[in-house]
Amino acid sequence: GATFTVYLSNNIRANNGQTLDAYQWTFTTAPLDLSVTHLEVTQVVQNWDNSVLLIEGKPTVVRVYVDCGEGCRPTSSVSAELRGYREGTLLGVLSPVNGSVTAQHNSVPANQRADANLTLNFRVPDQWLSGTLTLEAEVNSTRSIKESDYNNNLSNV
Repeated sequence: GATFTVYLSNNIRANNGQTLDAYQWTFTTAPLDLSVTHLEVTQVVQNWDNSVLLIEGKPTVVRVYVDCGEGCRPTSSVSAELRGYREGTLLGVLSPVNGSVTAQHNSVPANQRADANLTLNFRVPDQWLSGTLTLEAEVNSTRSIKESDYNNNLSNV
């Protein structure tokens, strides 16, 4: 986080005519810590636990839910990449169709489900939609945003 100090100089006259001394306030912002809190793989209908079975070959979207840490200030231009693997072999790397989001802290990530603009959304290529697929999302993969901990930026399903 960052520490800010605000000073109020002395010799300021109050409404009652008194001269005020100098005052100082110091406050610290919470450190920025981007993380992937959830991946949702959907083919139109899905629940939070991803327990609705997926159909091979059917168009598929992955929603990546991001958070910036408790007490953080909303952080704009946050993006991620999505990697697809089959049997340990990298199939490719995707960018979100919506580019970026403003990350904020949400103690209940499921509250973001109602608005697709609050998640990073990826269209899975048709050639990935057969067999067993592992998906891995990494927020701030380019490290373009300084944060306190990069170790929680990955999640997979």
